[in-house]
Amino acid sequence: MNFNKKNNKKIYRFALYGLSGSGKTCLLTALAMPRIPHPKHYSCVWNQTNIPIDLSTIDTNQIHRLDEEDKQQVIKLLSQEWMKESIYQLSNASIPPTNSADDPTLTFEYDFTVSDHRSFRVELIDYSGQLIDPINDNKLAKQLRKQFIKMDGIIVLAQALSADETEQNEERQAQIYTNLHSLQQAFNLLRYEEQSLITLETPIVLLINKWDRYSDIEYSEPVLEQQKLETFLNSEPLAPHKALSDTLQFSTVAGRFKVFPVSPLGSSSYKQLEDGEIVEVPKQVNPLNSFGLEDPFIWLAQQRDLIDLEKLKQFSAANKIAKCRKLALDLLNRFSKEADETKQIEAILRVCQTRKQKYSIYSILFFIVLWFGGETLIDTINYHHYTDENTYTNTQELEQAKNWLTNYSNAPYFRHIISRNFLTQNKIQKILKQLSINHEIFLWESIENNIKINLNITRKVIQRYIKHYPTGLHIQEVNQAKQYIQQQELEQSSQELLSQLAQQFRRGKNDAQKLKYLLHKLNNTLLIQKMADMNETIYQQKNQLERHILAQQCLLKIRADKTLYQNIQTNPKLETIQQYLTTLPLKIMATEVLTYKKFLDKTHPDTIISGLQLNLVRILWNEVDDENNTIIVELNGRLLIYDKNVTAKPNTVVVMNKMGSRVFSAKPDESIKIKIQVFNEDIFFNDDYGSTIIEEQLFKLAGGYHVKLYDKKGVETGIVLIKIEGYPVKPKLPAWREGDWCVKNY
Repeated sequence: MNFNKKNNKKIYRFALYGLSGSGKTCLLTALAMPRIPHPKHYSCVWNQTNIPIDLSTIDTNQIHRLDEEDKQQVIKLLSQEWMKESIYQLSNASIPPTNSADDPTLTFEYDFTVSDHRSFRVELIDYSGQLIDPINDNKLAKQLRKQFIKMDGIIVLAQALSADETEQNEERQAQIYTNLHSLQQAFNLLRYEEQSLITLETPIVLLINKWDRYSDIEYSEPVLEQQKLETFLNSEPLAPHKALSDTLQFSTVAGRFKVFPVSPLGSSSYKQLEDGEIVEVPKQVNPLNSFGLEDPFIWLAQQRDLIDLEKLKQFSAANKIAKCRKLALDLLNRFSKEADETKQIEAILRVCQTRKQKYSIYSILFFIVLWFGGETLIDTINYHHYTDENTYTNTQELEQAKNWLTNYSNAPYFRHIISRNFLTQNKIQKILKQLSINHEIFLWESIENNIKINLNITRKVIQRYIKHYPTGLHIQEVNQAKQYIQQQELEQSSQELLSQLAQQFRRGKNDAQKLKYLLHKLNNTLLIQKMADMNETIYQQKNQLERHILAQQCLLKIRADKTLYQNIQTNPKLETIQQYLTTLPLKIMATEVLTYKKFLDKTHPDTIISGLQLNLVRILWNEVDDENNTIIVELNGRLLIYDKNVTAKPNTVVVMNKMGSRVFSAKPDESIKIKIQVFNEDIFFNDDYGSTIIEEQLFKLAGGYHVKLYDKKGVETGIVLIKIEGYPVKPKLPAWREGDWCVKNY
């Protein structure tokens, strides 16, 4: 038997767990950098993927608003950028950046390879220490903890103690005891998330990080370092890591916990940063002198395979065929064809497939037996029920009997196999013939009894009679009854519609759409009545009411015309004008509104108005008294008016009407800069009689614009009135014209 493997490779999802300062950042970065070869030929490579996302367009504080696929892509990209920066810092003997509780949960993918040619792709998720701190009981932390226990494996970090810390520095040792105790509490909280203390099935490793602090590492003898670790944990007095190790060991099932000594950076030295802080940096970079980094991840992946293989055997023993097949196909992707595990999985999968086939056959047979047995029972009940003439008291019961017997007779050959022994086709036909006679009699009697009492019931019975007996004994009488009901219903409908129209009109509910709909429906109904030569009175009443309604609607139209026109007078917007000219039916003031629309079109902000001239209309002098004064007016830096014979008398108005020497073009909203200067120059004195600069939009200057003149001392010397000639003149909107339009037309 051949089993098709799925294309997707298993990705082992491991959670990295530890309080701040435990060395998670250095561990993650070291796994992605060149390191000295592992003595067992293990290897690990950081897996990068090309993600077509521009981080500058992403608000990292709003990642939770993205859909799940986009969210994961952004997190991967943020993780890769963070890793590149960490590698750069570590390669330059600096400290990599740490991620805080406010940052997204970073994820990293690594490919591990062992000496038997097996490979494991591991997705490592870095949970920051603040989010899983035991005192943190917020909603996000709870969600993370629930996700955490669903991982394929859990990695817990605790840093090792140096000889100085274990023997000399009691304060430092007490601090480490406190930190590791907090780590115990936080991990215990994971198990208590569902309100009951549980034993995890997830494999767990405890990494004694920064092992180089404790041991002078023998890189070629990892077994020796493992022995040192046992001594470290069990020596007297007991190391603070021992209690944490015991908590982890007995939180999961037996055999699923192991402690590893690791050193991501190897031996370190001390470096003083610019801010004066002294930090540890690796003595050797590229490659890093790392120790034991690959072992815990490979061990966790192998344990996950063993757990899933054991679960597969449990599924098989419990006959959970669907789960068995799904897990078996997943496990086949993890092992080579020659592996012993592959042979075990294929054997279990064959057993599951065989059971599935047997269950399918048994289910089909059971269904067939159940089907025919149930069908025979139903046939027996229906046969005794529908062949008893005392059963029928109305036409519905007769129709039910006919329908069942007809369906029984027309059923395929494989249906009713057992029932056909006692309910043959000949017997069915005899019963159907008698039922048909009884059914027709029932229908006709029902028509006769209800035609003067209930039109609705009679109409339905007539429809059933014509459907079943189009050539029946009473078909002529039935058609006459049908015409009678139609005439009665048409007259009744006309009366109701006319009543609705009158009622709507009398109450003042002048809903034009409603009235139009009712009139249309009434006209259609009356048209049918006229063809049938029916009541003429209703038709005349309808015509009279229709004239009243149309007259009333006309008054409404006039009111709407007046209201919208007055709105235009108050606020003449192009949208309101367009509405008046296109939607209102009467358009009484259309000429005036159209004239104003032309003005708005000419003065639209995007329209260039040509042939414009600046007019210096007049000057109102204050306390200026002099003759032969010079006035200069510039427009946008170009000289337009130059006059050397301007007379100024105190508190008088000098009418100028001086036109600019040039014409110009501009848009209504375009800003125009005008500069005006008045002075008097002679042989002995130069008098300043004021100046000003105007920067204003063209449409504000068009109708006339007053501006004050000030001399150099800030004293007001006069007021100038300027105007833009050639700008379209705003037309007036006269009062709305009253009239008797509706009276003339109705």
